[in-house]
Amino acid sequence: MGSKRKKTEKQKDFAKKKLKVGKTTVSQNSTSTSFKSKNIHVTSQFTGIDSDIKEINKLLSLLKHHSSNSKHEVLNQLVREIDKQDNLNSFPTDELIVRLKPLILDQSKSVRTATLTLFERLVDRKPDLIILHQSSIILFLLSAMSHISLSIRNDSTKFLNLFLNTGISDLSVALVRRNWPKLLRGLTQLLGWKTAVLERDPQSVSLRVTNNSSSISEGKSAQIRKERKINQLKTLISLITLGVVDSNKSKSSEQDSNAIQVHPLTTIYMIPSVADPFNNIRLYGPSQQTSMGSALHSAKNHHQNSQARGSQTLELDDSCSDDQESCRQFFVDYYLEGIQEGAEDTLKEEDAGFDLKNVTNELIQIINVIKSS
Repeated sequence: MGSKRKKTEKQKDFAKKKLKVGKTTVSQNSTSTSFKSKNIHVTSQFTGIDSDIKEINKLLSLLKHHSSNSKHEVLNQLVREIDKQDNLNSFPTDELIVRLKPLILDQSKSVRTATLTLFERLVDRKPDLIILHQSSIILFLLSAMSHISLSIRNDSTKFLNLFLNTGISDLSVALVRRNWPKLLRGLTQLLGWKTAVLERDPQSVSLRVTNNSSSISEGKSAQIRKERKINQLKTLISLITLGVVDSNKSKSSEQDSNAIQVHPLTTIYMIPSVADPFNNIRLYGPSQQTSMGSALHSAKNHHQNSQARGSQTLELDDSCSDDQESCRQFFVDYYLEGIQEGAEDTLKEEDAGFDLKNVTNELIQIINVIKSS
């Protein structure tokens, strides 16, 4: 029995191991570093956030629905969702603004009203995103100002008034300075006022604004027309104040201002107070806008060198400037006289009420300040 066992053990010593192809024999002093791991799956960890985002994205997709009732309900739901959020870091606000802009031109008044409410929330919570989308927002606003529908034209001033009176100087100034000629033209079109010519001769170069259907009653009552004109004049006052009147004067007393001595080159080394201060030199890529000062200079040269009869329309819509003096010069050259005449005609209207006259007098006072400065 024992001899059989010894014989088997001797055979094992001389037995040759069968190795797999491509693998060598493992040495006896090798240490195995293999280990087994188990994956821990927490299936409900982000379920709540993911479901909320999916629900919001679904709501955003419904903003293109053909039914105005559906869009109105979705907008109200989005307002409630924003009000529930402590912060909008996880909220798709950028996509929301993209979907909201076309609704400025929606045919339904209830949809436009809900859109205005939602923009109010975004201006308070995310003004930096509004600044990023300012160019496209202005395009829709200008389209609304010249829309064939009277209701859409009337509501356009509500949207513009919201952006002009946000209380956030960076947002308001960025909107005004970048789109100064376009906004002036749009508001004067709504009011049905004409701009003054550059020089009163047959060869004058002018930027004329014709009367449109916004000045026609279209069966509306006189009270509604007066309220509409009051809102338009208030918006024009806000626009002129931001674009021309120096609203950044120091509120300190003369004694404090005399006691403080500031080096004249201090502003050069400070952080700019305007958005994109180097846009005029195209430092950060090509720009479609030109400097307002150069546009005015070329316009005057064109007027002096032109031999054609009749007035020619100036293409100044693409000009922009962060320089308040350039904006003021543009306003004085092309719009001040026409707006003053329109305001004086408004005061002469027989059905002009106290509120309308009060707002018109405020506009005339601002014009007189600009003329005297």
